[in-house]
Amino acid sequence: VLCQESKTAIVCAGKDTLTIEEASFSRMNYKGSFCETSKSRSGDSKCAYDNNVVKDKISKMCNDKSKCFIQATKKFFGRDPCPGADKTLNIYYKCNGSNTGTKALVGFIVTLVLVIVAVMVGWVVYAYRNPTTPSGLWLIKYGRFWKSRAYKEDTTESGI
Repeated sequence: VLCQESKTAIVCAGKDTLTIEEASFSRMNYKGSFCETSKSRSGDSKCAYDNNVVKDKISKMCNDKSKCFIQATKKFFGRDPCPGADKTLNIYYKCNGSNTGTKALVGFIVTLVLVIVAVMVGWVVYAYRNPTTPSGLWLIKYGRFWKSRAYKEDTTESGI
């Protein structure tokens, strides 16, 4: 929130960039706005600039930048729909960008999954190549999708 004829900066952290979501430059529609002076309390309390025009002007100045300097002036926004009334600039924005914490978490989870898969594949290879070990015996007993060559049943009769 910025009072008329005031200046401010909108800043995002690091390399994040701004996106203006909404903006309005108007009289507050309730009494007691901290921007009001005694002379500005008269008139239409809902008097406002076109919100789309305000958003477009601020978006052109600020979108895709890491910081933006704003002046809440009637001169910047054009013809004054509420002459003599103090106005308030409201800007709703978000910062887009790196989210390094989220990226680090995703990277950790992907690495963990890859390590688990690699360990499981390694165990299966070991058990397959060493069928007399506990791992090999377990694989023979519970491995339904493959058979170990070392333990194929002898189907020939010995003739004894």
